[in-house]
Amino acid sequence: MSELFKISDGNEPNIKSFMKQGKIQMVINIPHTKKTKREETDEYLIRRTAVNYNIPLIVNLELAKAFVRSVIIYNHKAEIKSIDAYFRV
Repeated sequence: MSELFKISDGNEPNIKSFMKQGKIQMVINIPHTKKTKREETDEYLIRRTAVNYNIPLIVNLELAKAFVRSVIIYNHKAEIKSIDAYFRV
């Protein structure tokens, strides 16, 4: 695990550089209402970079909670299949 700087700090390593290097496999970025301009910019850049690099992105708190619960419950039971396997007739 690595400690990352805020993007707006301009220091490395930061989450944007890690996403570009393929070191981040999923982003959970929940926007909050009380934020500074700097936080708003960092949130936007994180979401935009995730989208640009096809990294799964969760921006809804309830969805994030459900995702984490399901990973905890099904972590060792889940079988990874292609999407086609679920829709074969």
